[in-house]
Amino acid sequence: MPNSRRDLIRLAAIAATAVALPAFADTEPPLWTGLGSITHKVTTTNEGAQAYFDQGLRLAYAFNHGEAQRAFRKAQKLDPDCAMCFWGEALVLGPNINLPMQEDAAAPAYSAAQKAKSLAGKATAREQALIRAIVARYGNDPKAARAPFDKAYASAMAKVAAKYPDDDQIMTLYAEAVMDLSPWDYWKPGGREPNRQSREREWRYRLEQAAAAAAIFRPPPCRVARSWACREYRTI
Repeated sequence: MPNSRRDLIRLAAIAATAVALPAFADTEPPLWTGLGSITHKVTTTNEGAQAYFDQGLRLAYAFNHGEAQRAFRKAQKLDPDCAMCFWGEALVLGPNINLPMQEDAAAPAYSAAQKAKSLAGKATAREQALIRAIVARYGNDPKAARAPFDKAYASAMAKVAAKYPDDDQIMTLYAEAVMDLSPWDYWKPGGREPNRQSREREWRYRLEQAAAAAAIFRPPPCRVARSWACREYRTI
């Protein structure tokens, strides 16, 4: 048998018995530097889980959702009882102003939200409110229309924001939830007047308030705010 043929058979046998590589979300992430100092204390006694949760949140604000998911997955491994670590994964698998909900993200998003719900009894009242909101964002049918879920999430986040008006992270998440209802469609031609769906100034004010108070969007990363709040700052 020619060597080339033997080599092909050998390679085929190795390939058939090889262990599949893990999905990117399950690979080991480093703790990155240079992502800013945003932190949001969650219910965990594991310092590593808190660090990776914060990294996931920073990356979510920077629109690096794939890397954010990896950070939240790592936080889950370090503390399997951390409800907010599963909330974080559910958050970044959802739609955003740059990308609609992807069909292959529907099942893991729903699963993460449900897992967060199952662990919510160990979380604070504030965390439970965020978890209830994220649960409203997803259903178990990946082909279901998104609009009702997006509206339900924005409505739920409005209630959370009303209850915790001094929480900068919640204000930011609420603003993003509303912005996702009409991505990149906030202004009338000319950019001076808001569209009808953007006229409710409360969420705009809250986003600007959070950015100013906590420096959430000082470069880097001026991302979520870029489409509204940063533009407001530039035109004042």
